Amino acid sequence: MKSQPGAVDAGSAAEDFRLAMRFHAAGVAIVTVTSGRGTAGFTVSSLASLSLRPPAVSFNIAHRSSSMPVLQASDTAVIHLLSAGQEELARRFSGPADERFADRSLWRRSAGSVPVLHDVPVRFHVRLVDRIPIGDHSVVVCAVEQVFADHADLPASRPLVYRDGCYQEVSPLVRQNPGSNRTL
Repeated sequence: MKSQPGAVDAGSAAEDFRLAMRFHAAGVAIVTVTSGRGTAGFTVSSLASLSLRPPAVSFNIAHRSSSMPVLQASDTAVIHLLSAGQEELARRFSGPADERFADRSLWRRSAGSVPVLHDVPVRFHVRLVDRIPIGDHSVVVCAVEQVFADHADLPASRPLVYRDGCYQEVSPLVRQNPGSNRTL
């Protein structure tokens, strides 16, 4: 990867950027939506916290995604944060669209008919506030309306992350605070 100043062709810059972003570890989530155009679900590694007051998050979706028409026509979604051990679920929702909801034992419909996946440690029920096109993707801004978390399991759960083209889990670092016996 080059980091020299000056003019670079767009293809080379995009490839350099893609390779650099493979270094960045990102949490894995699945977004599910329903609208008059059907039901869709997809895996994202671009979930970001935007605001605490009011609670808001964002994620990115490619314009060419098969889920884009359903997402564009929807007002609500459910965002599921995955834990280590849920790689198969992440792969299912990044694979062929017709297989994502094929196994009915993995999900149910919410009161608003949006699919809710079973056995995920955290999920956000969100209102889709804005979709901002940027390049070949759109940033989707979401107002968090409800949070469901299994608080008993959260301390032991490790998030599923995506890095360097594969799913991984996080190992905590234990550090000793100088002058104290507490760990951070």
